[in-house]
Formats: sequence, C-alpha cells, structure tokens
Amino acid sequence: TPYPVTVTLPQTEKTVKLTGTIAVNGVGTICASKEFTVTVKAAQAAPVDYTKLLKAALTAQNALRDAATGETVSKDAVAGDVFVPSAPFIRDNLSNLGPEYKHFYNDKTPIQFTSSDPSVITINGARATVYRPLPGDPAKKVTLTAQIRLRTEGAPPADFDQFTLLAEQSIELTVLPMVQSEIDAAAAFMKKVCTSDVYWEGIKDTNTAKDDITANLHGFMEIVPDGDGYRFVYLSKDRMYQYVEVDDLIDTSDIDQTGIPYNKFRSSNNAVITHQNLLVTKPEYDSKITIDSLLTHSVYGKYYEKFKDNAAYAGFAKFYKQPVSVTVTVKGEKG
Repeated sequence: TPYPVTVTLPQTEKTVKLTGTIAVNGVGTICASKEFTVTVKAAQAAPVDYTKLLKAALTAQNALRDAATGETVSKDAVAGDVFVPSAPFIRDNLSNLGPEYKHFYNDKTPIQFTSSDPSVITINGARATVYRPLPGDPAKKVTLTAQIRLRTEGAPPADFDQFTLLAEQSIELTVLPMVQSEIDAAAAFMKKVCTSDVYWEGIKDTNTAKDDITANLHGFMEIVPDGDGYRFVYLSKDRMYQYVEVDDLIDTSDIDQTGIPYNKFRSSNNAVITHQNLLVTKPEYDSKITIDSLLTHSVYGKYYEKFKDNAAYAGFAKFYKQPVSVTVTVKGEKG
C-alpha cells in the first residue's frame, strides 16, 4: 500500500531529499535504506483576470475621488478635478477579489486613462483635470477609457502604447456646467486678497512694520476663506486646493537650465532677502527691498490658462497669475 506524503508547494522551486528505510518490527534493525531526491515546483499564482479587475476598479463606490477633498464623486455629476483608479487604489481597495490582485504595480502592469474630449477632461497620471462648460451651457458627457498593459522589461513608461494590451474598459462621466454665483464669489475673494497689504500680512512672520524688517520673512502657500475674512496656509498638509495659491513665477522645467534661484517668491536683492525662502541678512545700510509673487485661483485659473485665446473666457484672466508685491526696508548696521 503506498504511503501518502503531504506536499506543500513553496514560493520558489525546492529540491528535497527523502530517505526511506525498512526495519524489523520491535527490534529496530534496519534491513534496507534508500534516498530519493525530488524537485517540488513553486506554487503558481492564480491568473489575474484583468478585465474583471478594471470593471471592479471603475465601478467601485469610491472609484472617482475629488482631487481637493478626497470625497467620492458621482460619475453623473462631476464638478471638479478627480482622481481616477490607479495601481495603489487597486491594491488598497480591491484585495477582496483575491490574493493575486495584491501585487499590482505600474512598473509591471501599468494602467492608463485616455479622454474622448480633452477640451473637457484631460488626463495626467491618476488625475483627471476637468473643464466645466460655461454657465448656461448644457452638461457634457465624456468617456474615459482605461487600459492595462504588460510592460516590456526595461522599457520606458512612454512606450505604453507598444506594450501588450491585457484589458480595456470605459466609463462615461457627465460634467456639470459652472455656476455664475460661484464664479462671482471666487472673483470677490480674489479681489480681496490680491493686494499688497494682504501679501505683506502673509509673509511678515514676526516682523511688525514694513519699514523696520529685523527678522526673516515667511512665504505662504495658499490663502483660504476664514469666515468673512481669510487666513494663510503655510504647510502642504493643510492645503485645500480650492482657493488662491502662490503660482510659479517661471516655468519650473526651465529652472535647471536658467539657474534662476526662485519660483514662488522673488526678491529685488537676494543678498539681503533671499529669493523663495525670504531669509534676511542685515545689510550695512538701510535697504529697500521689493518682494513679489503671482496669485492664481486653484479652481478657476486653469480656464484662462487653457482657453485664453477664446473670447468667451476673457473674464477668467482675473483668476490667473495676478501680480502682488510689497516693498520693505531692512535696517542696516550703520543706519
């Protein structure tokens, strides 16, 4: 009668030596012995059904998340930028499909979205930038198509279209038109905060007077409403991405080429007040220094940036890269 041997498949192939013996009952004397060498194959992961994976990702309750708040967005009522399902989203939210879905990485099986109408929705990685119709215009329907491909080993991500297609699924989004009252409220807030006095209030730190700078200044990241007033956001973790942000003074892609040491805050004299981080070095004599930035509305500035050549969007210029500045005096050693 064959003697059963239990085999547990390992994660990697293993070679195992089995020793069989024959002995006299009750005495223990070995009459014969023989060794057997066997190779145990590695456990094979269950095949991944990528079509099932994409369907689950696009129909998950939180498949679309507001890019500013992180809240779930209905595909039938899109009113702002959204995050679409990505590799981390699949790993974190679809593990219930089976253990084979826990190891989903963009370096092996990248996922990519395309938009049927880039004038309404453009895709940048896992972020869908949404351009709503003008107030009074009808809602627009846009189809986003997701593909999962098998990345060729060593190939750059830009070769995505050359990789083997594993699955493709689409989802239709309805983008709602903008609301005029919301645009008017944003314009009023821009007008309130895009002033020299507010800018000074945001960067002054412990200094109390523009004509008596004795300590470092402090750049902010965003200005957000606070009741009927406003407040400044200095840390990335506190940003709301819905109001007024400090925009780039220059194209960040050109920084390395130009060597320009500023991007958000510019000083007229870097030796006394440094660009960007606004550190103060006491000069020999009192020195007047001008600091300047550009302010853009996080929600409405993008419309002018994209459609500035369209007369229908001329009114959105007030939301895009509005210049603000303040002139201060840094006290010198010799007055």
